[in-house]
Amino acid sequence: MVRFTAHALIQMKARKVDKVDVIAVLKKPMETITTKANRLASYREAAGKCIVVIHEKEDKEDIIITVMRVDKRRLERLL
Repeated sequence: MVRFTAHALIQMKARKVDKVDVIAVLKKPMETITTKANRLASYREAAGKCIVVIHEKEDKEDIIITVMRVDKRRLERLL
């Protein structure tokens, strides 16, 4: 199950990322790492850009905190 925070939904709209893209990242990420804030960052390349999903796991639920589109250079800085 996936739950989107209000912040995530606002950022998705602004960054033109839909729920289908987010779920695709979660189902088949290129990689998932733990961030400094002890959250998970999963990413996947799509159409020349990487979609990064910051999320937390709570029981069997993924809580989406925020979503962004980044180029490879910015992705390297994030990871």
